Amino acid sequence: MPNPPPHRRPHRDDLAIAAAGLVGGLLLWSFGLYNSPALERGPLVLLPLLAMCAAEVMRRTAQPWALLLACAALAGDQMTGSLLVTVLMFTDVVYAAVMYGPPRTVRAVPVVSVTVTVAGTLTVLAALRTPVALLLGVTLGLVTIGPAFTGVVTRTHRDAAAAERLRADQTRLLAEVDRVQAVTAERNRVARELHDVIANHLSAAALHSTAALAGDDPAADRAALRVVRENATQGLTEMRRLIGLLREGVTDDPAPPRASTGSPPSSSGPTPRAPAPGCVSPSGTTARRPARCPRPSNWPPTASCRNPSPTP
Repeated sequence: MPNPPPHRRPHRDDLAIAAAGLVGGLLLWSFGLYNSPALERGPLVLLPLLAMCAAEVMRRTAQPWALLLACAALAGDQMTGSLLVTVLMFTDVVYAAVMYGPPRTVRAVPVVSVTVTVAGTLTVLAALRTPVALLLGVTLGLVTIGPAFTGVVTRTHRDAAAAERLRADQTRLLAEVDRVQAVTAERNRVARELHDVIANHLSAAALHSTAALAGDDPAADRAALRVVRENATQGLTEMRRLIGLLREGVTDDPAPPRASTGSPPSSSGPTPRAPAPGCVSPSGTTARRPARCPRPSNWPPTASCRNPSPTP
């Protein structure tokens, strides 16, 4: 179980508890309110009170030494008349030993508390041989077993909450890693598609340009040049489209746009793409946005997509 980092300086709450206990003990002593008036020793009862206040100051920073000092202070308090404030502060030190102490202290305090309570009750019962000794056992259990097991339960819940927070942080980090990997894989896929498309068009353009350079037929050369131009235009269009998808982060449907069938778009359908640069729309206006020019079924190009200037 994760443990809180050790405190190097006394906590302000511990200082406040010690100050309040000191003031309360002085008030009880000034009014002569002792737990055992028969054992009253005057100002000597203040020494265990001061020792218990010192243990309260160290309740977070010096466990189990604060608990050992509190046990010695409680023993001295019982022999000098006993103040209620001293006993209450002892229970708080026992609780703090389980809450803030090392794991060995956490395991030992409940066991020792039960052992001391049972042994003390049996000893007093054997000595006095009266049921009144059971009341001493109940009181001893409230002072030792009660705060010890309360601290165990509280620390268990605290450690469970810390473990759940850590698990939630790890889950969030794993989800972020998965998201980054998914984005990277999608970008790599689009990059591969870009490479394949551009390589396909450039290969076709290179083959036809080689055929045009090697041939002597002007008509065949013009047809080859038209194919080269078409592949270059389509390659640029595909490259612009894929780069736009990467820039906008829209990679859900990276399929290339299909050629237009020639049917007029419906009013509810998507807006048709503008022709690619170098293509003229049927209305005669030149396109502003790059898009794929529809591929005709035969050459030379139709009126819907023709070269504005004559091909040399």
